[in-house]
Amino acid sequence: MNLFKTILLAAIGLALGLTVAEAEEKSEFQKKLLAKYDANEDGRLSLAEREKIRYDKLNPPKEERRNSERRRFRYPDPVIAKFDTDGDNELDDSEFGEARKWVDRRFKEINEQYDINKDGRLNNSERATIAKEVEAGKFKTMDWLMKYVTRPPSRRGDRYRDMREEPREKARLELFRKHDVDNDGRLNEAELAKVRAALEKYRAEQTK
Repeated sequence: MNLFKTILLAAIGLALGLTVAEAEEKSEFQKKLLAKYDANEDGRLSLAEREKIRYDKLNPPKEERRNSERRRFRYPDPVIAKFDTDGDNELDDSEFGEARKWVDRRFKEINEQYDINKDGRLNNSERATIAKEVEAGKFKTMDWLMKYVTRPPSRRGDRYRDMREEPREKARLELFRKHDVDNDGRLNEAELAKVRAALEKYRAEQTK
């Protein structure tokens, strides 16, 4: 069942006072959602139950969060080509692990090679030297990852760390945690209203 059909059936069901199940048999995914979140077992998801789904999606278990972050991050095509052993243009867990180790090792090697004064970090002159070699065609496999070497260090002092960060998602998650004042893992109407207001403010600030 595609998304448009699902939405259409849901709208018809609501208009007629029926559940989606009465319009058409639920998909396996819908059944799983109901089994997990339909607390009152009425065959439909209330606003509070839907909000719980949304909250859980933003606040997954640590292991699931790591896997999700890995899936969202895609290495440059030359790195994928180097480690994509099955030729599907994607990196599975094993391939991704090998790629990550190689990239981290290359970052370390580059830093050690160009850190002329051996102070453990690259200064402006050292980064400029690397930038010229990047422009000349060196480090082709690293591709755009080299920007994490040639740019100035972040305020947090770790130039490489933020390539795998998801600051926008983290900010949204912090909003939910902050406004879930009763710590029940879901947002009630009052809490949700505050989150929406905070999100609108956040989006407005990002567009300035």
